[in-house]
Amino acid sequence: MQFKLFIIRQSRVLLALIFFVFGFLLSLVLIINIENLALRIIAPLLLSISITTLSVYATYSNLLVKVIENEIEFYWADKFFFNFTSKQKINVESIKFLVIDKDPKTNTDILRSIWTNDTKIDLGLGKIKRYDTDSFIDFLKQNTNATVIDSWDRWKKLGLLKGAYIISTVLLYGIPGALIIAALSNDFLEIELHKWLYLIGSYLAFIPLWRELKRKLNK
Repeated sequence: MQFKLFIIRQSRVLLALIFFVFGFLLSLVLIINIENLALRIIAPLLLSISITTLSVYATYSNLLVKVIENEIEFYWADKFFFNFTSKQKINVESIKFLVIDKDPKTNTDILRSIWTNDTKIDLGLGKIKRYDTDSFIDFLKQNTNATVIDSWDRWKKLGLLKGAYIISTVLLYGIPGALIIAALSNDFLEIELHKWLYLIGSYLAFIPLWRELKRKLNK
């Protein structure tokens, strides 16, 4: 039995964002310092395209999963560079946790990682090119005794959830106070209405996240 999967690594997505920001800043430097009009347009454009292409290329990989008797073998596709671990193997019975999130828009499962006592297989199976993703998740649920948790549960097991909850609580009560102080200041009338609406909208969108953290912490 085998499954073809398309993987997007979250850790590499973060790294790609850092590279993207760096490329953007470097492009601004080129625009400011290059006098030739043609080069001022072409150089930043080529730089942005190159960094974006490399960032996308670094974050994804095709993965072939083979189930042989009681073992699961992971074969990562070879690339010119930015390769993932070439081969990994785990025992089906050793799997303890499956970190699975739900996509709120499509209600599909996103398999983040597979945990054993001494191994963690980072994945990132989402809604892009799902291939055999659903079949593989069903296989894991039906053929292992693993506990299914989500990313917040994982944070809780790692001892990070309480810190995230404290920070979010400070923001929850601190942001309204900051807005009130800003509203009472002399600069209040200088702030455009759409900026106030954006801040208020962002704050209201933050509340469900805080409630979810609180629910998971008290679970």
